[in-house]
Amino acid sequence: MDSEGENKSGLGNIDPPSGKMASPVGDALNSLVRGIARRGKDGAVRVGTRSRDRLEYRQLKKDLGTMYQKLGREVEALVDGGEVSHPGLLRGVERVKVLEAQIANMEANGGAELESE
Repeated sequence: MDSEGENKSGLGNIDPPSGKMASPVGDALNSLVRGIARRGKDGAVRVGTRSRDRLEYRQLKKDLGTMYQKLGREVEALVDGGEVSHPGLLRGVERVKVLEAQIANMEANGGAELESE
């Protein structure tokens, strides 16, 4: 510092007890740092909100898939029990049975290798 109390870096006076800069440059730096921190916080909040929304969306899609599976199993049970006899449902249930038989056949002929990949 020179005899007038100014910092040789040109940043203005520094009040040692508080550590605050007493110049327009110091105020500008302080404002800049606060702005960056605020933007960082706002960005983090947006990212958190987006992440929660994406997680909720994926969970809803998973729940929908699970409900379709349950519904399909219920329809299959109703068709097998003779309580429902719609041609489209009958075709769907037959297709499910063919697929299940193909899966059972593949599992019987080396299912351990299929599961490990």
